[in-house]
Amino acid sequence: MRRSRTAAVFMTLVIGSVMGCRKKEIPIGALTTVSGPYAVNGAFVQHGCELAFSECNAAGGINGHPVKLVLADTKLDDLACTLAAQHLVGQDKVVAVLGPEFSGLAVTGGRVCQRAQIPLVATGASRPEVTQVGDYVFRAGYVDQQQGEAGARFAYETLKARNAACLFKQYFGNPVFKTVAETFAAKFSSLGGKVVSDYFGKDGKDPSHMLGSLLAAKPDLLYLAVDGDDVPALARQARERGFSGPILGVDTWDMPQLFEGGGAAVEGSYFTDSFCPDEPRPAVQEFAKNYRARFGTEPNADAAIAYDAARLVFDSLRRAGSTKGSAVRDALKAADFPGIAGKVKFDDFRNPLKPVLIVQVRSGRFAYVATVGP
Repeated sequence: MRRSRTAAVFMTLVIGSVMGCRKKEIPIGALTTVSGPYAVNGAFVQHGCELAFSECNAAGGINGHPVKLVLADTKLDDLACTLAAQHLVGQDKVVAVLGPEFSGLAVTGGRVCQRAQIPLVATGASRPEVTQVGDYVFRAGYVDQQQGEAGARFAYETLKARNAACLFKQYFGNPVFKTVAETFAAKFSSLGGKVVSDYFGKDGKDPSHMLGSLLAAKPDLLYLAVDGDDVPALARQARERGFSGPILGVDTWDMPQLFEGGGAAVEGSYFTDSFCPDEPRPAVQEFAKNYRARFGTEPNADAAIAYDAARLVFDSLRRAGSTKGSAVRDALKAADFPGIAGKVKFDDFRNPLKPVLIVQVRSGRFAYVATVGP
């Protein structure tokens, strides 16, 4: 009995010792839209993060420390985003924040993180003012001007368009589509093309009327800088009005609903994006395979950029050798990271100069066409 009891005590001490040697988790926050009408975007962001975190921990974590994903719901609302960000940095004590995917919320969350001196790496947020919040705010995706210029180059140089009609959506206080459209028009004009342009969505302007006026100019290309939900109806109307030229769009087209409502009208159209699971690069194919195996769906750009943002933070933590905010920030500034959605190397304003992909709507799927360099 004494030998048995002694062995039991010994084993208890050993187990307690091993448990005590476990390295502390490193908490990293993720601000995304978990609930509401745009929860589908948030699901892609969440899944991209989850895949990155599971792979990191399977490989030993950060210098032996496991990483912990702390998810917070922005609810697509500024106040909710502020409270969620404050909870992450105040109560959860995260060492960095990933997201949000929407520019306005990235500005909101960025302000909280800037005050707390905790680095934030925005995911799909593309408006220039995101990183203007302060030196602790970065982005993993491109800015609006990059895809506007890439679209113009593809339209002029590859599609050989010379007269473009540009229709964009205008929100109150949100210039995202206006910025892309104006950049497209400026670049297309500088290359030698001509552009007629108009907008809808503000002051009660009717998109159908605007589209008709633009098509009256007999363009050989239609550029639609609009929400993906708007594309099917506008594409159908353009075809019904006799427009047979190519239609080119922006990364908001990257959504399954495009096929359901667009049908033949969107077949063959193009759009700019930061990721396509059809791209032949081995790293992209490996990521897409692992994502499908884990979640049973095809990854999109939201998932890929979130995956890159998480891995970028992991890489910076390793190089920093510290979880201190200023050390992680400095390591991020020095990053030279081969992301799935393009290489991440920051300029002086913490924006990566990244390539832009051209994606085509082809037989009910998104097909990779080309890469337009920065």
